[in-house]
Amino acid sequence: PLLGRMTWRAVAGGLEMRIGVLQSRAEVFDAPSNQLRIEIAGRGQVVTFGFPRDGGAASSVTLGGVRFERIEAAN
Repeated sequence: PLLGRMTWRAVAGGLEMRIGVLQSRAEVFDAPSNQLRIEIAGRGQVVTFGFPRDGGAASSVTLGGVRFERIEAAN
């Protein structure tokens, strides 16, 4: 709740992240570790996606030590 809602969407063959007024395209940082790199507020950051043990869509993403839980199913 402190940082607001983070959204991810597929755009032009890649992913875009938005949180508040900030947005960034994502690039692969470490695929086996489920990590992408984004650049927000002039600074590069690595985000880590969490997935359910039984597979499926990401259930969480961690940015700057803050874990965001999925609250909506993927469309």
